[in-house]
Amino acid sequence: MSENTATMEPTTETIKVRKPRTLKASPPHITALKAAVSKALRDEWLLQKAHTQLKKTIATQASKIGYLNAKARESWLAVHERSADCANAHLA
Repeated sequence: MSENTATMEPTTETIKVRKPRTLKASPPHITALKAAVSKALRDEWLLQKAHTQLKKTIATQASKIGYLNAKARESWLAVHERSADCANAHLA
């Protein structure tokens, strides 16, 4: 029988390390443009958010007004019925 006496040597694997990306300095007018675009987009987003919130508030208040209007109309109809009862009681 032949014995296999191979030595187990640790293998050294090379790990690839990415080079860090270096940012090139942008010209000042490009940097100012990017900042202006970012600000404009943020302001537009805030405007849309406020508009949506206002629409929700208006819808809620409109339904509340409709409910209160119906209750007031119902109350005035009750007043007219009672006044008609009083008028009929005087005539009888």
